[in-house]
Amino acid sequence: MPSIINILKKEIIIYCPLCNGSYSPRDIATIEQTGNVALIHSKCPKCAGSVLSLLYKDLLGITLLGMATDMDFNDALRLKDADYINEDDVLEIYQMLNPVDLNNRAESIKPIGQSWNL
Repeated sequence: MPSIINILKKEIIIYCPLCNGSYSPRDIATIEQTGNVALIHSKCPKCAGSVLSLLYKDLLGITLLGMATDMDFNDALRLKDADYINEDDVLEIYQMLNPVDLNNRAESIKPIGQSWNL
């Protein structure tokens, strides 16, 4: 059975969503493929924009879901198995970028149960 990527490269012309330029097979690289599902990276030769796409084949044909990205192929390959970002990670980065000086902001912080006197 031919791989989904080979079918894609032979039968479909893909256009860049950023500039509408067309891709050739050499502009498409497989990051990972399992069965009828593939994660691919494509780079437009016209505008150098990159797209990360998830392709899958089912009874209805081939479906492609793409997302414009600033990642190159090596970035996508490196990050595909990276840990997920959770709420604590986001909060930690936020606190690092926005340190709170409790001495100067004490008036704006009220203990639970107290109301503002307006």
